[in-house]
Amino acid sequence: MNKLRLGWILLAVLFAGCGGSGGDSGAPELTTLPPIAPAFAGVDLSAPYPTRTTSDIVYGVAPVNQAAPADLNLLLDLYEPAVDLAGADVASVVIIHGGGFVGGSRQQSQLQRFGEELAARGFVAVSIDYRLVPDDPVLSAPYEALFNALNVPAPASDTVRALLAALEDTRQAMEWLDAALTDQGATTGGLALLGSSAGAVTSLDYSYSLDNVGLPTLPVDAVAALWGSLVLGQDDVDAIRAGDPPVVMIHGTQDPTVNYELGSLLVASRAETAGVPHELMTNVGAGHGYGDNDIFNRETFPGSGQTQADRLYQFLAVALLTPDCLRQELVIDNCSLP
Repeated sequence: MNKLRLGWILLAVLFAGCGGSGGDSGAPELTTLPPIAPAFAGVDLSAPYPTRTTSDIVYGVAPVNQAAPADLNLLLDLYEPAVDLAGADVASVVIIHGGGFVGGSRQQSQLQRFGEELAARGFVAVSIDYRLVPDDPVLSAPYEALFNALNVPAPASDTVRALLAALEDTRQAMEWLDAALTDQGATTGGLALLGSSAGAVTSLDYSYSLDNVGLPTLPVDAVAALWGSLVLGQDDVDAIRAGDPPVVMIHGTQDPTVNYELGSLLVASRAETAGVPHELMTNVGAGHGYGDNDIFNRETFPGSGQTQADRLYQFLAVALLTPDCLRQELVIDNCSLP
């Protein structure tokens, strides 16, 4: 457990408060038919699919204290290509919101855009809510044991308890998504975690830190982390190891909330050492969040014609659909989608 020393002062700073009817003259009435949904043909980055969204789905329950002990319904929104997925191998993404573990919502406008754009490209995505500091989460026995072993001083202890609860809830969402695809007669063709800020912390710690402390995890095949950092594994030089999932990151160099050097740059360095495929889009001078980083409009580099969000989708597609090529080539541009 001595590898899990946390920068408590840094942690406290990072996440504080953070047709018309009828014709005339006997002309026949014209009826406009809805477009025929295309057959599902896997991920297609040209975004050919119509989409459908199902909101307010209960994906699990989790204990909280709040004013009194209770079970909290955990909610998600589901984004899918509006096609028959039976028999398909479907790439899927769990989207995890930010908010410093004290706030935030699965229905943040940028996350809704992620869900819709991923579904239009053939992914199935869910955007989840999870337990936060105000919920006073109750952890399962293994996570409570980890919390006690970390011996976190106040006030950071409340944030770390909520982080551990977010990790538990993320697993429930992954289980729900796998079962939902099975119910449609589909299978999971690779799963990614996509998070921003506290959601990026959750995505990174779930994918790289939990198994190092003996907590079981479900397989993650790719990670997208926006202006985030490792927390549980920040001081563990072996947090990212050979064979761990590829990671794509976006971060501003002037981020006052999650430090660029101690966040994404450190993750990139660890991934480089371990030989794990990774990509870091650095926004020089940008701060924290979607407004400062403008990833749906900012190009990967001037004149590229590709936005950072589209590059993120491309990275996830390659990592989930051609993992062997990516592990060999390390660069997504050297791999072709099936």
